[in-house]
Amino acid sequence: TPPPPCPPPYDHARTTYSAGETVEIKENIFECNLAKGYVEYCNQAGWDDSLLDADGDAREMWNNAWVYVGPCVPTTQMELMEEEVIMEEEEEEEEEAVYEEDAPPARLRRGLRD
Repeated sequence: TPPPPCPPPYDHARTTYSAGETVEIKENIFECNLAKGYVEYCNQAGWDDSLLDADGDAREMWNNAWVYVGPCVPTTQMELMEEEVIMEEEEEEEEEAVYEEDAPPARLRRGLRD
């Protein structure tokens, strides 16, 4: 199965991310860590040593605030893939329709079985 569509891209200026929220970075999904205390660091784009003043574990928490989920397909690419699947399904239906049109009528098929 293809990867899921990408969520919105990460915005370093945004400071309202919530735990469990997902973002896209270079066609990969990351989730704001659900564990207690990490959401603060999801909203801290760059490292600042002053964070250590409030929490001795700040560097570890900042490094682990975003958890890798897996690859994703950009929306435009996902739309193209969906169109491709629809076109393939339509082609298969057309092929089936041609086969049915070429098949002998039911009354003749009955005669073929006898």
